[in-house]
Amino acid sequence: MTRSNKFALLGCLFLAVIAVGLMLGPVWNPPSAILWQIRLPRVILGVFIGFGLAGSGAVFQGLLRNPLADPFMLGTSSAAAAGVMVANLLGFRSFSAL
Repeated sequence: MTRSNKFALLGCLFLAVIAVGLMLGPVWNPPSAILWQIRLPRVILGVFIGFGLAGSGAVFQGLLRNPLADPFMLGTSSAAAAGVMVANLLGFRSFSAL
């Protein structure tokens, strides 16, 4: 399988996962209401978060020149956990309910 075929296959899989994410949900409502207001923003946010996590992982691996590098090496996971605890102490609880 050539490299371009692999990318084409991954692109098709990516679009299929987006389509499934738009169709699935806990309740069935008219598609126009729930699709544009709830499911599409959720799928788009998931795509952007995935891109961000993949990019940050690539930066870690490139910066440290270690293909097994992860956020625990530099303490960023601990800093993120501390940030969540500080936000919880300051009363930013509305975002955690999503």
